[in-house]
This record gives sequence, C-alpha cells and structure tokens, in this order.
Amino acid sequence: MFTSQQIASLEAGKAQDLPADLVLRELPLPYPLYSDFLYTECWLPGLATLPELLEGLRLSTMDIEGGMGPYYHSPLAERLPKTRALLAHRMPFIREFSDYLLQRERRQMYTAVGWLTYLTEQIHLAQAEDLDFFLTEIAATLQQRLVIRTETCAYQITELEFYYHSRLHPDPYVHRGTEQLQPLQWYFNQATSLDLTFGNRETNSYGGILLRGLQRISSAVEEPVHATHPYHIGPQVLTRALIASWGSAMSQHTSRLYIEETPAPGMATSATWRTERVGLVYRPEQEDEAQPYLHRPYRFIVDEGYVSKLPHKESICKHQYQQMPQKMDEATVRRVLGYKPGWL
Repeated sequence: MFTSQQIASLEAGKAQDLPADLVLRELPLPYPLYSDFLYTECWLPGLATLPELLEGLRLSTMDIEGGMGPYYHSPLAERLPKTRALLAHRMPFIREFSDYLLQRERRQMYTAVGWLTYLTEQIHLAQAEDLDFFLTEIAATLQQRLVIRTETCAYQITELEFYYHSRLHPDPYVHRGTEQLQPLQWYFNQATSLDLTFGNRETNSYGGILLRGLQRISSAVEEPVHATHPYHIGPQVLTRALIASWGSAMSQHTSRLYIEETPAPGMATSATWRTERVGLVYRPEQEDEAQPYLHRPYRFIVDEGYVSKLPHKESICKHQYQQMPQKMDEATVRRVLGYKPGWL
C-alpha cells in the first residue's frame, strides 16, 4: 500500500521530529485523527515500530467496524464496545487511542459538570461490560473535579457508594424509589441519608450515589472549637453538616446545595481506593439475586487523611494492599495507619 518513498518520508519525519501535517498529508488517509495520533504519540516517541505504524495507517483506511470516522465520532457508550472489536482486529494502539479520545473529551470538550451530566446519560446506554468503567469515571469526576457547595462551605466528596438497578445490572440493594429514576437530583433515601441520583425513566434504570464522607475545604463561618479535623464521616453526620451550613433560614437564596467545579485542582492527584459497600445484609432466600452484588467494590474513597479517621481503617488498608489491582503501597499504609501492621 505504501511506496518506498512514503516509508522513507515517515522515517525522515521521525529522524527530524517533523509534525504530522508535514509528513502524512500526501498519504491516502481519510480519517486523520487516528493517523495523527499514531504518528505523533506513538511513532515519534519510539513507542511504535515501523511495521506497527504502517499497519495502523493501512487499517485506518479500511471499513472495519464501520470505519475510523464513525468510531471517534461515536458516543462514549458506543465507542467502548467498538474499541474491543477493533482490538480483536489487532488495530495497533487502539486502546491507547481510545484513552486519548477520552482525555480529549474529558478535559477539552466538557466542563466537569457537563462531563458528569454526559456520563450519567451514557451509562444507561452502555453494555454490561462497560458499566464499571462508567461508575469509576463518575466517581473520579465527583471526587476529583467537583465539590459540593452550600451557602457557607465547600466540600470534597471523600467517600461514596453506587447503587444502580437496570435491566443489565439488577442490583437488589437499590431502593428503587421513584426519585432514583431522575438524573442528578438530591434524594433523601429510605435510610435517611443523602443520595445524588443518576437514573433514567425511559430505560427504567434506578441510580443513587450515596454520600458517605466529606472533607470541608473552605468555610465562610468560624469553625467550632471542637472541630479537630475537616472531615464528616458517615451518611447522617455529613447530612447534618450540609444542612447546618445552609445558612440563615431567612436568606433569599434558593440554591443552597449544589455541585460546582473544584476551586483546588491539586485534589485531582488524590489516589482512589475501592472496597465493598457498607452494611449490606446477605439473605439466603435472595442468593441468586443478591450474591453477585454483595461484595462488589462499589465504595470509592479518596484522601489519606480521611481514611486515617475511618473505623476499621486497617482492614481497608489490608484489602487495598493485598487484593486490589490498584494497590495501596507500603508507604501509604504506614502513613494512613501511623504504624506498620503485622501483615505488611
């Protein structure tokens, strides 16, 4: 497909660190975004071999899985399964290209609030294999890029749990209140705790994100003398804190509890740890229904200082260190606990 002169141009482009638009413009490449990515992000830094580059450029011109144009213009819920299909066709660096598109959308095409809205729309269209991706991405957006704002305070969400019931994910631990069919609404659930909903009435999907922990990151009022740390641990404790920071009952403001972009971008470097949800009760009569969901790691926690205040913090650290793919390293365990545990 490629002439010796074109191949020589590619090699010269790498040797001289030439931009993609100078080197690729004469090649028959109808969809340049993937080609530019291969050249700029993989070929120039030496991540791709020449055969991999040529194979990627060749496949990008073919009508595989509908072609590359529809691929990177597809909504996220459609693009994820297409990525798996292209992987099966051995499309070079397609997983990395998918991540590149995700980063581009996450940071350049959407505000954090817009990205959260988009994710909570797309999750209801996703295949079962991709649901965990959406839960992880929603959690990261809430905990790393957004804060909860009241009239007098701003809070980072340090701990949350997902409850999602749909045709493809019939989690029996979801309350399935009618409020959970709505997207991005506050909901006081049956356990008198505060959820952020992410449901969809058209697909009959119920979604609730239970808030379990907050870190106060700013306050316009004087802190009480007994406030030794800025954390609010537990669903009811944090709900009381939010209500207390609403301000005067005589205020004319109507938006006293809302989500906005974080004022502290540095929080985005926080590690995230996952474990199973708290307080779920196993019922033998629901074995077939409940067992697949009882121990799923749908609880997301950030901030070392917050973890250090949690009850059973050692069991959380042990689980992260020994069992989770993204492990808590030894140094972090010792910082969180303040000592070296016997199992380390």
